[in-house]
Amino acid sequence: MDAAENGLTLRGRLAGVDREYVYPPSIFRPFSDAVEPRWMNTLGALAATPALANGAFEQGPEGWHACYRYLADEEPGYVMEVREAPGGGNALYVLTREKGLTWANDELTEFYQVVAAPARPVLRARIALAARFKSGGGYVRVHAFREDRQLFLMMFHWGEDQYHANFVPRTIGYAVHGRQQSWAYLQKLGEKREGMYWKVGAVPGEWQELTADIAALYDEAQGQEGAYAALGAEKLVVVLGAWCNAREDAVGSAWFDDIALGSAESEPVRPAFGGVPLAVGPETFQTRFGQGLVDQLARERAPRK
Repeated sequence: MDAAENGLTLRGRLAGVDREYVYPPSIFRPFSDAVEPRWMNTLGALAATPALANGAFEQGPEGWHACYRYLADEEPGYVMEVREAPGGGNALYVLTREKGLTWANDELTEFYQVVAAPARPVLRARIALAARFKSGGGYVRVHAFREDRQLFLMMFHWGEDQYHANFVPRTIGYAVHGRQQSWAYLQKLGEKREGMYWKVGAVPGEWQELTADIAALYDEAQGQEGAYAALGAEKLVVVLGAWCNAREDAVGSAWFDDIALGSAESEPVRPAFGGVPLAVGPETFQTRFGQGLVDQLARERAPRK
């Protein structure tokens, strides 16, 4: 590496190859706090905008933050872009796929906004799977904060084989707390009734609508009317993403459009996905994310007979 007043020149050489390679400056993308604020801050420390912006992606990705990822020249493992959607018009396309690397973890790709919390928040979104998932899936997540303290997390997700995904929950926890979290992070939130999970039946090639009355769902899950209002939530983080495991040909991808965060009127809005009501029960606080590593460690630590 050569350093000069006008920049750096980075040189490299593959093992066993004599020829030197000089990296062109164009491959180094500028990075700042504005590109991916979570690299420098926890989620709770991020400032909220007054309202969710550009939910129909008519201005491309403007108003949304995205994961900062290495993007390969050919068949990248992560795709995060606004493009023409099935049926016309712009929509957000997110894809995460396995790249055949033995050292890789399960991975995720996501866009997010931090928004001031309405009095009775209602989240709406249209979602279409780009293709059939394999050992992967996608989600819409909502984090609620008062100041920098996370009050709860809701996750509306689809896919398969969450059992083997142990890096996804750690990644989510790290963004919240700014330090390494357990592969059982999402499960532990559920045990404290601070993590609520709905597995929904997303169908490839078909647009389906998510309607989530956040306050009503929280009240019902906690078994107490007015429980959400008592939290004093100040901001919500809305996250759209896709994930996959580190297993052969694993992939998760989805289209997202018409994202809106408003306030319910006097009557609660019926929560549903694709016309199917979002039920609340004991399973609402349960998730399989991270369970594979939980079981593996339990077997390894079990007394030998």
